[in-house]
Amino acid sequence: AIESGVDSIMSGHLLIPAWDAEFPATLSSKILGEKLRQNLGFQGLIVTDALIMGGVTKIASAAAIAVRAVQAGADILLMPPDPIEAIEAVYSAVQAGTISEARINDSWQRIQRAKEKLGQRQPSLESLSSLAAPQALEIVSDILKDSQTVSGNLPIKATQGRNLIIIDDLLNCDFLDRSCPAVTMPRQWGYQTRIIDRSTFNQSLVSPETTLLQVFIRGNPFRGSAGLGEETKAIYQALLKTGQIQALIVYGSPYVFQWFRQQSGEIPYLFSYGQQPSAQKIALETIFEGPTSGENQTDTFV
Repeated sequence: AIESGVDSIMSGHLLIPAWDAEFPATLSSKILGEKLRQNLGFQGLIVTDALIMGGVTKIASAAAIAVRAVQAGADILLMPPDPIEAIEAVYSAVQAGTISEARINDSWQRIQRAKEKLGQRQPSLESLSSLAAPQALEIVSDILKDSQTVSGNLPIKATQGRNLIIIDDLLNCDFLDRSCPAVTMPRQWGYQTRIIDRSTFNQSLVSPETTLLQVFIRGNPFRGSAGLGEETKAIYQALLKTGQIQALIVYGSPYVFQWFRQQSGEIPYLFSYGQQPSAQKIALETIFEGPTSGENQTDTFV
């Protein structure tokens, strides 16, 4: 069971096909009800991520999304596009019997218990450290693995070449440094690292070298935007058409990934919602079967 000191959890708009192939976690009774409540024994509050985000707005109307989230097990609906519309939709669903009064009462009681606790204690170092407990880290690892989208004949054989990493802002990325797996694992396999960000992206990226392409980008989840301008798309398209891309990994934005998937052709690819070092390690272990060379390479940060 989840530690009793954890009072609330925010659901993500992640589609995890191994758990629910139809609905993202926020709208999935299989994940919120079965996995979280029944299997893990969580009795605290379930709060949705923002309901104005593209991860759910593309699925149905705002009213239908509000109802579905409550049916799935959410106690608090965060940032619906129109709060009044969301309240009225849930109320109408209760009146129609689509949502039971008992279901609403369960959420009300959890909310009341949470309010009562607010004045009783402050978060302790012990309760915060439980988030890094082995069981919690194992759950994070399982989610990262199960939520990956993979295509192509994988794993592939690692070889010497170029490890091209593209990020939004080199000065504002705490998930990437010289010791992270996205850099160190390919280096061990014989790849020379080159890291660029949007300030230097207009330079030519086309190269005759065999290239592992890793893209770290968040896009704009509130607009459902891929976060790619026409000039940027043209540069990526030229790069993908060279025939030198050995594999593509997109970290972070499902909107960016959808565009890349349409452009990738026969290139093996992987998408990971996570950008942190653990997500990088899992992604690279999925793509490659292992090292073939341990020669030292010179990294280039541009």
